[in-house]
Amino acid sequence: MIIKEFIQKDSGFFGQDVDSWTKNWNAVDSLIKSAKNSDKDNLSYFFKKYFPKAPKRILEGGCGTGKYVIAYRSLGYDMIGVDFSGATIKRIKESLGAGFPVYEGNVTALPFADGYFDCYYSGGVIEHFQDGPDAPLREARRVLKKGGLLLATVPYINLIRRLRCTFSPRRLKKHVLLERSGSCKNSAAPCGGYEFCEYIFDVRSLKPYFEKNGFSIEAAYPTDFLWGEIGLLLHGAINKRRNGPEHADCVQTDKNGGIQDAVKWGSTVRDMAYGFLVTEDRNNAFFRVPITLLNYLSGHMVLFVAKAV
Repeated sequence: MIIKEFIQKDSGFFGQDVDSWTKNWNAVDSLIKSAKNSDKDNLSYFFKKYFPKAPKRILEGGCGTGKYVIAYRSLGYDMIGVDFSGATIKRIKESLGAGFPVYEGNVTALPFADGYFDCYYSGGVIEHFQDGPDAPLREARRVLKKGGLLLATVPYINLIRRLRCTFSPRRLKKHVLLERSGSCKNSAAPCGGYEFCEYIFDVRSLKPYFEKNGFSIEAAYPTDFLWGEIGLLLHGAINKRRNGPEHADCVQTDKNGGIQDAVKWGSTVRDMAYGFLVTEDRNNAFFRVPITLLNYLSGHMVLFVAKAV
């Protein structure tokens, strides 16, 4: 199953053009602050499991504000970034120095030689191509060495989303129109006033795209349940408590939806809450099963680990 997402014209973030993404990245007040805990988010388990240490090279295609490049270079990884927002790349270099290794470029035509990288991270990028993910996957394979790894996240058809789309193949939610499909073809908006934004995939529907572009799937991990349906309910409960007279400031949330501080809790409980809800710490034996179940039920994204063959 594939879900096609369309956005009502002139409703805000579009997701396809440089201006939309530049405006999105400009909303980040501090690049350094944004990168501060990026090595402790829901992807940190996978990055530390699969990222090769220097001198092996890692590319992030679609690096945005460069938070992962900043964070993981500080941990000793040889990681560089590319993004098509020239204004954002300029801002990163103004903040971190002209020599900081981020570059303006397009993930379908990267400015690197064949087989230059040992690992490639693509976070929420390949789903935004209306013709499907072939072009960015083909280019990722070109710049990876044989045997190199591609870690790619895309929006995920979790169990809740699957059930919704089974009973309601087309549904309108505010300014977003969702339509169930079996392929990425014929992605014109089903009614006037909407434009294509992105695809949402399950594992089975995306796997053939990797395989025909030179990859074998090693693993697929649903993740980021805090941004999924259950997380939205949790956010609502947190905000309700924060706004109440007796529980104001009990839990502070950031723009990324992570629970960053619990000022009325003890440090141990706070750390456990952070490890479970934000980091999704699969190294903790007590967390592993519930995190896996929550992500199959409500994970917002799925991370593919694909080997270049």
